[in-house]
Amino acid sequence: SGLFRYDPDQDRFINCSQGQNRAFPVSNNFIGSILFDSHDCLWVGSMKGIDRFFLKNGKHHHYQFRKEKTELPGNWVTSMVEDKIGDVWIGTSTGLSRYVREQDRFINYRHDPSDSHSLSEDFIVHLCLDSRDRLWIGSYSRGFSLFRRDRSDFKHYTRKDGLSNNFVYGLVEDTYGKLWIPTNRGISCFDPTTAVFRNYDHHDRLRSLEFNTTAVYRNNEGRLYFGGLKGIESVLPRQLKKNTVLPNIAITAVLVDGIDIHANVPFKIRLDGTTVPLSYRNRTVLVRFASLDYNSPRKNRYAYRIDGIDETWHS
Repeated sequence: SGLFRYDPDQDRFINCSQGQNRAFPVSNNFIGSILFDSHDCLWVGSMKGIDRFFLKNGKHHHYQFRKEKTELPGNWVTSMVEDKIGDVWIGTSTGLSRYVREQDRFINYRHDPSDSHSLSEDFIVHLCLDSRDRLWIGSYSRGFSLFRRDRSDFKHYTRKDGLSNNFVYGLVEDTYGKLWIPTNRGISCFDPTTAVFRNYDHHDRLRSLEFNTTAVYRNNEGRLYFGGLKGIESVLPRQLKKNTVLPNIAITAVLVDGIDIHANVPFKIRLDGTTVPLSYRNRTVLVRFASLDYNSPRKNRYAYRIDGIDETWHS
């Protein structure tokens, strides 16, 4: 708890916690986010707003939620990032805020139940600016969102779109422009160009399916790190190989009114146009099938349809 500054010349830490250092009078020791911006300002976000330190002249300014003044939407600051034009985006437990540097003012965004393109929810866990300066917002229980600057609204992505779980612990971009998102059910890799997800769990040798808030990092090599409940998970995306083999599908049994019509000839029926005669007296038909691939078989997905009756693929 608190804030400490490392002095490399003296190889020691200087205590800058609340009440410990006059040069850095932080307002609270529960620090949620730290940002050093392009104008030599240190932003320290805590549960009591933001302390902004002007390192060149030693000045200090404190921002917090004020009913009579538009500053922060709430005092619990969880994440901060600076975009390419110098504006600072601030995630809080009660909304998103944008500090417009040229105007020295805040613009706040909140969830509006009547507007599907408003902020998905007010509790923001993590913010990420990608290589194209796009802002991605991770939420507490409703997935993540993209802030669309041209419309000044939000595009949302949730479990319905393929995200492994709606609780987002953080977001980090890899060297290929894809987002990696630790959730409450493993890690999702999202391609913003195709809007396609690829999910990883214990079948991919993850030791933990739960992670720590904002514990994400990419090093100079491009390796990604995720802080989980059972230690640190590490991945180098360029070494991952995608399984592009489409496995053969075999019908393993056909049951008519509960009776296996090929019980004495197992695994002989294939998708080769075999005809199974049915009578109008038959009431149920059950078809069992499997893919002939044992590389993470639990991740195989199937779709089926009944030609001549229902042309829709069901999965």
